[in-house]
Amino acid sequence: MKKSIVLPLCICLFIVSFLTGCGSDTDDSSPLSSSEIVKMYQDPDSYKGRYVELSGEVLYVDGSLFQLYRHNVDYPDTTVVYISGIDNLTLNRGDYVIVSGTVDGTVTGTSFDGTATEAAAITAESVTISDYQTIVSPALKTLEVNQSQDHSGVTVTLEKIEFAAEETRFYIKIDNQSGADYTAFEFGSKAVQNGNNYPYRENFEADYPHFPDPIQSGSSAEAIFATSELNSSAALQFIFDGFSADPGLNPGHYTFDAAG
Repeated sequence: MKKSIVLPLCICLFIVSFLTGCGSDTDDSSPLSSSEIVKMYQDPDSYKGRYVELSGEVLYVDGSLFQLYRHNVDYPDTTVVYISGIDNLTLNRGDYVIVSGTVDGTVTGTSFDGTATEAAAITAESVTISDYQTIVSPALKTLEVNQSQDHSGVTVTLEKIEFAAEETRFYIKIDNQSGADYTAFEFGSKAVQNGNNYPYRENFEADYPHFPDPIQSGSSAEAIFATSELNSSAALQFIFDGFSADPGLNPGHYTFDAAG
């Protein structure tokens, strides 16, 4: 008996149903290798019952299933993940997740324009919520800086720097004990390396945390400041800027030196 579900795939709605695979189940409990995952998407039915670990972004959630978009792959694939066996799991579109489970085979569907589409189906044993940095843009090198500077009761700490393939991330904490509101000026801050300035660069896909405006006195906040890719082996400076609601405090610039 075929099982049907409604699932939007890309921007269309598809009604999908289980197909009976022509491949046989296997008792092999080892996870699929990277090369086997490529082959699995070409013929999911041949890998029914195999254990697989995948990561990606949640595109759509519908009760007991969600659609997974995998980043950093050089071939197209679509994954339907069944999660009915997992309790206390709340997922939202845009979440980044790590999925472990077994291959169920192929699901197929037809879009409103009549186009036939197939996808791999996975029954999840575990789903771990992760983040953009881990799934899409992993750090190639991390510098633990942990430098703090206090100006007029506003302490700025550069906790660490992550060098990734297409960006560099600065993890910053501000503790405001100045007695006045403080506003972090991200677009006035920058990294400097080899005489070149690298300003703040918004990463809309990552949706990194920003500082509240303002940071009230007696409170603290953390944010991630991203720039374009920097040389992880060269020295750099990070210059952070902001201003106080009390002009007399004048916290000024915070300059941090880091060795690559």
